[in-house]
Amino acid sequence: MNLAPIDSIGFGASADVWLAEDIDLKRKVAVKFFNESDPSAHRKLALEHAKALARVQHPNVVTVLGIELQPHPDSQRECLAIVMEYVSGCSLSKLSENLTVERARAILGDIAAGLDAIHASGVVHGDFHEGNVVITGHGAKLLDILYTQSLAEVGTRTATRERAGDIRDCVRVMRSVFEKTLGIEASRLANAHYLAEKASTARQALEVLWNVRERAKARKPEQPVLNG
Repeated sequence: MNLAPIDSIGFGASADVWLAEDIDLKRKVAVKFFNESDPSAHRKLALEHAKALARVQHPNVVTVLGIELQPHPDSQRECLAIVMEYVSGCSLSKLSENLTVERARAILGDIAAGLDAIHASGVVHGDFHEGNVVITGHGAKLLDILYTQSLAEVGTRTATRERAGDIRDCVRVMRSVFEKTLGIEASRLANAHYLAEKASTARQALEVLWNVRERAKARKPEQPVLNG
């Protein structure tokens, strides 16, 4: 791809991410450059990362557009890079918008659908937190799938444990949305949180948490007790 870097938009221990312009197709893309301290390990990590992402084709998960050598914007040295769709929006961790119940339900549904699609594609996310959920004008999208082994490769017990870890992380993210935007008291969510963590899918976990809201909504205020 013929890319023109625009700005650095993220960095971490193993890679940094740049916003770039795809000059030929006139679109913005995100480009993830992996560190080159060990070129062979770098190449293997980048390839495995791209394979993991490419296995997931879902509207609520970031799409991989390609993997190729690209000059790093800072050093100009050629690096193996993953080119992904650029998702414009606000990180869930920085969301300050007052969500309506319908909007919150839609976002939570997108989060659950995205994570379930990742698991159905044979991988796990491995780094699920609010910073890796972007809220767009159309819903929510999951970013940065870091775990690159397939669930089949790690064995049944490990696969179940890794998937369960994603579900636990997802429940924590969902609970924060319930507390911050839906006004559900933490005490009411505590037991549901425990049950939701045991769900086999993110969709099931969401339903467990949502039922807390429905019960709270249906609850009528207590009538005062009159003496005499």
